[in-house]
Amino acid sequence: PSNPSSSNDGLGWSTAYTTFESALSSADQIGDEIWLIGDHTYIPSSPSSRSDCFVASRGISIYGAFDGTEQSLNDRTFTKESIISGNIGGEIKKTDNCYHVLTYTQSLVLDNVIISDGYANDDSTNSGDTLNKYGA
Repeated sequence: PSNPSSSNDGLGWSTAYTTFESALSSADQIGDEIWLIGDHTYIPSSPSSRSDCFVASRGISIYGAFDGTEQSLNDRTFTKESIISGNIGGEIKKTDNCYHVLTYTQSLVLDNVIISDGYANDDSTNSGDTLNKYGA
């Protein structure tokens, strides 16, 4: 988020949410959009266990690669990456990463967003619906 002010209502860059979790909890209607700053990696703010993850409501869209000045989706230059990461532990050790990085119940649009560093290695309770067991 760029230059957050005290209102942090997410309606513009100057009042951007200070955490990705805040944006996700406010985006609760079908059609809601979240715009992510590029050149930034979003990780859970206060992870207490590997089971923590980002949770998206159904029907929202998450767009990345913004520099914080755009007024529309078409204004993006796509020169910066927006990354949602499950790397809550050590940089090198992947076995302490979140089981899942982002979960959702139905449809979700991801546009120019990279999901990385999930490690769903516990088949008993946490494998869920993953396309790549050891991926995001």
